[in-house]
Amino acid sequence: MSTILAVHASPRGDRSHSRRLAEVFLSAWQAANPQSHLTRREVGRALIPPVNEAFVAAAFYPEPDARPLSMQADLAFRDELVGELLGHDLLVISTPMHNFSVPSGLKAWIDQIVRLGLTFNHHWTMAWPNTSHWCRAKRL
Repeated sequence: MSTILAVHASPRGDRSHSRRLAEVFLSAWQAANPQSHLTRREVGRALIPPVNEAFVAAAFYPEPDARPLSMQADLAFRDELVGELLGHDLLVISTPMHNFSVPSGLKAWIDQIVRLGLTFNHHWTMAWPNTSHWCRAKRL
């Protein structure tokens, strides 16, 4: 059974072309794969908090297992987003283009899920940073 995380980034709701296109794809996918499980994450019409000082302090705390409760609270929603991403096999992102970029909600979501030690890791060498990605794309 495959699990799909669909991230909708348009603030236009039902009037969104990208959302409608993604839903057509998701309906076809589920028809062809009835055992699959679909989760939708709304980032276009929901408030995704920006990266702030509290997040940075908690994310880079020297002893992650010994974080104070206040820091654990600062990371709780962000950890939920990372767990949601890592808990799915497939990722579908529907997004419009705003001013030659992605909407701010999608950018905020990306900022929350790109987490050193959780979704990627890197090791600096003399020549170039060696980055290992822990989220691997799967071909459909």
